[in-house]
Parts: sequence; structure tokens; C-alpha cells
Amino acid sequence: MIELLIVITIIAILTSLLLPSLKKSQDLAKRIKCMGNLRQIGNAFNMYCQDYNSYFPSCLDYSQGGSPIWWQSKLAYYISPKATYTHPIYRCPSQADILINYCYAINTCLAYYHKADGTLVRQVPPVQRITKPSRSSILIDGKSGYSNYDYRSRTDPAYTYCSIGFVHGNGANILYVDAHAENHSPITGYGYGPSVIAQSSSTCLYE
Repeated sequence: MIELLIVITIIAILTSLLLPSLKKSQDLAKRIKCMGNLRQIGNAFNMYCQDYNSYFPSCLDYSQGGSPIWWQSKLAYYISPKATYTHPIYRCPSQADILINYCYAINTCLAYYHKADGTLVRQVPPVQRITKPSRSSILIDGKSGYSNYDYRSRTDPAYTYCSIGFVHGNGANILYVDAHAENHSPITGYGYGPSVIAQSSSTCLYE
């Protein structure tokens, strides 16, 4: 009986030591999968821009009548000819419990709203006018209920209306205009800090 108790104790100790490592491995796998999703979406964005005069799809389009069209639907064909806005690529594996349309938040300084008459609520720059494509974000891990971000304060985790979901450890995955993706943690003091997400003009958020 004593030997059995010793074995059970050893198993319990080993389990307590291994579980954190297993959790870290699972979280890393989810982060890598999410990064792969963003890179594929980035390639789709680039193909869309080639077909639409170097503009990103509007985040929300009311010009077709009926229900508004989200950017995911406009981009779906470039993901796969039979894809829809529910394609699993739009869902971060670390956010399985949030709505599909809100899994990734889009930068509305580059992709704004189309009104019912087809005009944009606010003008956005074409890709050629984005002077820092490798440091300008277009998509970020979104927080549940927030489909977009526009001001620097919305990248601050201390802000009530922060748009970013810091779901990968303490960080978030970011897709840039040039289609590469990176993971970043917020800088203590003011969200991502001025060296990461800073509004350098009225039309673009630079990292």
C-alpha cells in the first residue's frame, strides 16, 4: 500500500510539472496557426488590391441594399473560389468562442465604410500611398464585439473600448499591409506605446 501511494504521489508530481508545459505548447500551436491565417488573408488582400485599384475592401458595405456586406465576404473569393465569410481562416484558434465576423479587427483608416449610395464615409489611401507598408497594420487579433480599430487608444489594453484581443499569452498577432505577420505584447505605460501603434496621420495607423 505504501509503495502504491508513493507511485501515485510521483505521478501527481510529474503531472503537475508537465501540464504547464503542455499548455504552453498548445498556446504556441494556436499562435502559429493564427499567424498562418493572417498571412493567407494578407495574400488575399494583395490580390484584391490588384483587382480594385489598390484599395482594400471596405470593412462594411451598405451599397448593395439589404444586409451590409462585411470585408470577409468581399475577400472570400481570394481565399478560395467557394469560400464564404464563415471560412475557418477568419477564426483565430485561440478565440473559438467569439463571433466569426469579430475574430480579427480591421484597420478602418485603410478600409472604411461604404454608404448606401456607394460613397465612402471617409476617404482612405490606396496601397501606393502607404509609406510604411511593412509597419502599417491592416488586421489585428480582435476583442469580442469589436470588428475594427481606428485610433491609437483602441490599441491600449487599459482603455475601456480597446479593440484588440491579447489572446496569445500577453500579446496579439498583427497583419501588415505587405502581408507579413508578427506577434507583439503591449508596452507597459500606454498600450502598445508610440513605437508600435501610433497614429501618424488622419489616414493611417503605423506601427
